Amino acid sequence: MEKMSWQRLYSPRRTGEVANKTRNPDQARNSYMRDYDRIIFSSAFRRLQNKTQVFPLPGPVFVHNRLTHSLEVASVGRSLGRMVGEQIAAKYADSGDDFKEFYRYELAYVVASACLAHDIGNPPFGHSGEDAIREYFSTLPTAVAQRLAKELTPNELLDFTKFEGNSNALRTLTNNYGEQEPGGYRLTYTTIASIVKYPCSSQQGFVKGMGIGRKKSGYFASEQDTYTQIAAELGIPMLAQDVYARHPFVYLVEAADDICYRVIDLEDAHRLGIVSYEKICALLLPFFENTNEYNAKDKILEKLGNIKDPNLKVQFIRANWIGLMVSKLAQLFVANEDALLAGRLDKDLLSLLPEAQLQLIADINQ
Repeated sequence: MEKMSWQRLYSPRRTGEVANKTRNPDQARNSYMRDYDRIIFSSAFRRLQNKTQVFPLPGPVFVHNRLTHSLEVASVGRSLGRMVGEQIAAKYADSGDDFKEFYRYELAYVVASACLAHDIGNPPFGHSGEDAIREYFSTLPTAVAQRLAKELTPNELLDFTKFEGNSNALRTLTNNYGEQEPGGYRLTYTTIASIVKYPCSSQQGFVKGMGIGRKKSGYFASEQDTYTQIAAELGIPMLAQDVYARHPFVYLVEAADDICYRVIDLEDAHRLGIVSYEKICALLLPFFENTNEYNAKDKILEKLGNIKDPNLKVQFIRANWIGLMVSKLAQLFVANEDALLAGRLDKDLLSLLPEAQLQLIADINQ
């Protein structure tokens, strides 16, 4: 299988545009800044404010919903993109001005834009909503089920009985909803590819033991041609029928989500009185032992001693933990360059941490 290349993995081409239209007429924003703005101002993104994250009906205490979660993931993703992009640009300094411009300045916006959109296809109630849709279409009256089986292809039918929010995100962003102008939000191929965590059809997805990219599905039958076109443009190889390698930028979007998902939920739990300040210290401060990558544990403890409000203490620990994780996961991304470009990296970046830190992550997950 031919390896992917950093030179080909980005393109300003947008869904719905003709192949030769690549010039960006906007003098103030590059193509990927425009992606970010299009998502921010979209109604689909605003609807995330009505979708809960972890804690529903919290009363007067502010906790995160899907919209605030996505904004914070985008912030972390931007940092990851900037840190990784700087290293790629420096390593391949002879690759030309366009290459260096993209990786030094524009990759951060690609990752941030993809992070904004990563939950945009999720139904209300998250995974429970997905289960409800799957259950509905799996238990239809016999006559209705037989009619659907007759009128739909097996892959189309599985799009309902194995409904997946990740696939729905691709549909939400690319469907024209009856308008004559094709391409949906007309985002760049680069941003679109960066949200497809499971680049396979419903028929090929939901398979255990076949790799991280086939745990679920990433596109419905209705968007299969769209993703095929994106993969061809960016040089993403097909691994099997209707199964593609993951775009490397997916790992950065996934890492930003993994970082926020764990630490922000802890912060919410503290605000709701579910988790104590002492417990958060016990869970997060051990990450700062024996490290020179970020603030050392003794320095963090010193600063915590000058903060009175427990919520502010937790915010300070959270900010430092995010910074540390961004540094570590950016290093892991670069260290696994060969596996990423070969489509062989079968773990998320967080799972590549040393065993001692994986145990600390497992303690958080409990």
